[in-house]
Amino acid sequence: MPDQPSPVPLPDYSDPGTGYGEYFDWLEAELAAGREEVPPPEDGPPGPEFRQGAMADALCPGPLLHALTAQAAASPAALDDNEELGVISAARRLQNHAAWLELTAIADYTMRNEARHDASVARGDKRLHREGEFAQEALGMELMLSARAATDRMELARDLKARLPATFAGLRDGAISERKAAIIHHRTSHLSAQDAAAADAILAAAAPGSRPESLDRKAYRLARKLDPEYAARVKDEARSRRRVEARPEASGNASLSGRELDPADVLALTSDIKAEALRLRDAGLTGTLDEIMTTIYLDRLARRPTLPPGGDAGGGGDGGGGGDANPTTPGKGGGRMPVPAVVNILVSAATLLGLSETMGEANGWLLDPADTRALVEAASLHPQTRWCVSVVDATGEAVAHGCSAGQHPWTPPPPGGDQASGIAALLRDLKARFELIAKGSCDHRHREDQYEPSRKLRHLINARTSTCPAPGCGAQAIHNEADHTEPWPGGDTCEHNISPPCARHHHAKHAPGWKLDQPQPGHMTWTTPGGRTYQTGPTRYEI
Repeated sequence: MPDQPSPVPLPDYSDPGTGYGEYFDWLEAELAAGREEVPPPEDGPPGPEFRQGAMADALCPGPLLHALTAQAAASPAALDDNEELGVISAARRLQNHAAWLELTAIADYTMRNEARHDASVARGDKRLHREGEFAQEALGMELMLSARAATDRMELARDLKARLPATFAGLRDGAISERKAAIIHHRTSHLSAQDAAAADAILAAAAPGSRPESLDRKAYRLARKLDPEYAARVKDEARSRRRVEARPEASGNASLSGRELDPADVLALTSDIKAEALRLRDAGLTGTLDEIMTTIYLDRLARRPTLPPGGDAGGGGDGGGGGDANPTTPGKGGGRMPVPAVVNILVSAATLLGLSETMGEANGWLLDPADTRALVEAASLHPQTRWCVSVVDATGEAVAHGCSAGQHPWTPPPPGGDQASGIAALLRDLKARFELIAKGSCDHRHREDQYEPSRKLRHLINARTSTCPAPGCGAQAIHNEADHTEPWPGGDTCEHNISPPCARHHHAKHAPGWKLDQPQPGHMTWTTPGGRTYQTGPTRYEI
């Protein structure tokens, strides 16, 4: 790197009439020359150039704006509010431009792999999987995203580059945020190429001065105007994805909803629940209207009545329609419902006994200790529920696992007590027989002479690796496949050769250019068709 010349001094900032374009001309030349570092001006950061309407306040993203913004942000005390807001705006333009760089690369990557796949089809490739088929899995590994999230990102990138050039240019120039670009993509994805092009020109011009919510409404109205059948087509397609969706809330609570339902049905049901809530509130049931409506909603799902104090469901509405009478308190829910065995609950023994505040997990959700204990209590009442116990070492890796036969209803013990004796009593009650989990090397004690691993071997594998072993994938192992890393019968049905990938990553392993190795039990090395490698290891449980 050549020697850095002394920086060109800036004029006195207090005199806005003087010109200091000489410094910025020099700075841009230095950046264009490929210097790794650009020295700041002698007289401090270029704050005045970020004032509204000044040069830096209007610069498009690039090396010069990046250098100026970094210099200004390094000395915030030298900036007034006008200049600070200019720096914030510049940083946002740089962020938008960075998103354009990423999406440009993703679009090129996506189109290249689609071309490979199409060429493979054209050649009449008879293999089960073709080249380029699992490009989203490779991208997900690089960005630590699920394959679904990677697919969404690829669709966004390809659409912006191929169908929405005005929006993509706005992202490049920093005028349109990625969130707004995604809104335009979403609202135009069901339009023809011609209508999408017309919408792109209008929406790209409106996006910089619009709030995201306003832009979304404008885009929806415009799409319906351009294509009268747009709304019906979108709704019909979405209805094919009707589902009941449960998700954790940021607060630690949860939500349960029906998605893509008929609007008339939803409005009618909501109105009916509200009318019943008003009737019960008038009858003396305490709580806010929202709390009472929530209780009715849950009680109807559980087929139990919601009763006012000292009364019965009587008059208007069946309060849930049948089932065992189990009156509830608004916002609290009724008696504990048994939880079906398809819920996989992970909890430390100390938390279970009320001796630790370590959080639990249920199907990947984090649960507060009290909620964890309540869920375990409910799950233990279900006839299909079975207990499994894993012993972990100081690093959180599972070293042994055992399964308890039969049903074991459980009630949380009173607070306090000795942790060691409490855990010992729990294990005595469960009567689990422990097996060591191979770690570092495998002595093949659990090797089986069959293709399908036994329940015991699957449990050992799933205790060691609780999710899909692909980077970025969080699919729960209990619902995944038991895959031989080296195909059977050449590869053993044993701990050192079995892992629990999800179906997509299991298939990706067999696609052209992909390779999966398991050098140690539970330690996986993935190699993608592009030659990049990724390593994952056994689960580290929080203890």
